Amino acid sequence: MIGVLSTALLISVLARKLELSRAEKYVHNFVLNMKLVKDRKHQASNVIKFVLKLWILRRKNQASSNEFLKAQRGLVRSMHFNQQIKQEQKKLVDNCVGMPELIIMQRDTNDKTYENTSTLIVMKGKIEKIEEKLCQIDQTMIDIQNSLRILSNQLAK
Repeated sequence: MIGVLSTALLISVLARKLELSRAEKYVHNFVLNMKLVKDRKHQASNVIKFVLKLWILRRKNQASSNEFLKAQRGLVRSMHFNQQIKQEQKKLVDNCVGMPELIIMQRDTNDKTYENTSTLIVMKGKIEKIEEKLCQIDQTMIDIQNSLRILSNQLAK
């Protein structure tokens, strides 16, 4: 019984020590993604290479030769590997984002939304003040025009 408990304790301590931090996970995922991108480019170039080889062999009327069959198998294999790599990339992206990241992103989004709302309210207040001042300026201009009209009428008499 003590052996089982000590083994379980040892395994839990080792698992804790070997667990990656969030930054280490990001770096690890980045490195894995770069490897997958490189492999996918390599397989895509293999697809092009085998398609060209098949096209050349067809033009030479060697569509039933062993070389043609090898190229055809290579093409199918490269296409299959390319699809597998694409699926692995999707899985890697899905595993990259966890609950802590989502919570942080939601909190930041809520903060930005609150800031934008408060800024919008302040801007609306400023616009209303500007409208009031423009109305006052318009009224002042009308008063000045009326005063000038009265003065010009008095000078004309």
